[in-house]
Amino acid sequence: MNPHRSDSIAKGDRWQAVRIFLPIILALVIATWVNLPLFHDGAAYLYQLMRTNALTVMHQRFSAFLVQVPILLSRRLLAASHLDDAMPLMRFLFCLGYSFIPLMCLLMCWSVVQEETKRLLIWPWLIIVFVNLVNFSWVSEILMALQLSCPLTLGILNVPLNPSTKRTSSWMWIVLISLSIIIFWLHSLVILIFATVTLGMLCLGFCPLPAASTPSASASSSSASLPEIKRGSYRLFYRQMALLFGSVTLMRIGWAIATLNSYEKGFLAPHQRNQYLFFSSTADRVLLISSVAIGGLCLVANYLNHRPQWVSRLYRCGMGLAIAAAAMWIVQFEHNLFQLKTGLSIGASLVLLLLMCLDALPYPSKDPAPPPSPSKARETVLRQRLMMTLSLIFLTVMLTKSIMWHRALHHLRIVMVTSPTECVERYGRDFDWLYQGSYQMLNHWSLPILALLQSDRSMPKVVITENCQGYGTWHDVDLYPWGKIPKDQLQPQL
Repeated sequence: MNPHRSDSIAKGDRWQAVRIFLPIILALVIATWVNLPLFHDGAAYLYQLMRTNALTVMHQRFSAFLVQVPILLSRRLLAASHLDDAMPLMRFLFCLGYSFIPLMCLLMCWSVVQEETKRLLIWPWLIIVFVNLVNFSWVSEILMALQLSCPLTLGILNVPLNPSTKRTSSWMWIVLISLSIIIFWLHSLVILIFATVTLGMLCLGFCPLPAASTPSASASSSSASLPEIKRGSYRLFYRQMALLFGSVTLMRIGWAIATLNSYEKGFLAPHQRNQYLFFSSTADRVLLISSVAIGGLCLVANYLNHRPQWVSRLYRCGMGLAIAAAAMWIVQFEHNLFQLKTGLSIGASLVLLLLMCLDALPYPSKDPAPPPSPSKARETVLRQRLMMTLSLIFLTVMLTKSIMWHRALHHLRIVMVTSPTECVERYGRDFDWLYQGSYQMLNHWSLPILALLQSDRSMPKVVITENCQGYGTWHDVDLYPWGKIPKDQLQPQL
């Protein structure tokens, strides 16, 4: 290839990457600035970290400490600096740590793919950027595991599809093994992730490979012609991966059974299980079904490269479907549905993870020669347009969430500043606004904790509880649903 042409293509790819990532980065910056990751469980995590000066690792989800170690170190540095008011900075650093996870996963996905497999990037965008919109949680370990599973799966898929490159070097295997270990210790439900990857590897390991291409066809083929690798080795690699992840799945099942605690046992009850896995709004279901449908359209388009007009129509339909589903989901805010996370999003993400593996399959045997490079390049461009659409949708939805969250926090701070007493009753007149419109985002057990985290130099200490009668004689306060906190230890200190 002409070196000048190679340079122009590389510059075009970099510019395209900037265009796709910019809306996502902007959305995450806005969410971090307004402290959106403190939604519900996020506030409890930060409060526990601030109060105990220790890592908040719950229910043996040990990998969560990787996010909290930098936050804890920052807390200790701030304590040593003797700042007058370090609480706003601590809130920002905590939110920055958790909001960086989706961006890091997307960047890892972009770095592991090659020019021939860039079309596979649509799947992380569907999982991380689109499906995850229905969840308000930023600190959920299972959601983090799903995001990390994207670069893990993409990395494995790119090993045999690009053997002529140097991406199969030792550093990449170190990254893939590290990701597997991190995911293993994040949540009990990662069993489903490992099982899905195992199933995907089995599909690749036992798929019918296309007939051998002619030399001229091989010269013009792209990713699916399996360059410089024996056809039997292609299957053998994925069968080995299936055996490996199948073993990891069994190990995680054994560990989950051996360490099952009372909290996790509670979700085994039919009512709790159904509530966790299936409860969601109609708009949530529409968006999740749309995500799987868009994935199906991408998969069909992959096998219709000989009909470019059909391929273009399919991707336009995917863009329209994504926009319509996101618009409907934003409208649901008028009905005040603010769910921490829905188990259906886990199911949709797993389906898309499996479709990612199927998308890496070689072309069907009825087509003896893979499509020429121009058709694959055109499909990659169409998929990048769809990715750009998903990035803009992400920015729009996150901006909507951030505006509503900022307004609700503003009202909470007004209550704290204007309160004549140290104790405020949650169900009193001061919180009439809590049951109106989008302010219901704060109507959760974590409200008292969030109020304490909002305290700074300009605010008095305010404790929110159900009944303030006799507060002056209290020794403990019911801050958590599962326990009390000594009254003299309520305020998180640096």
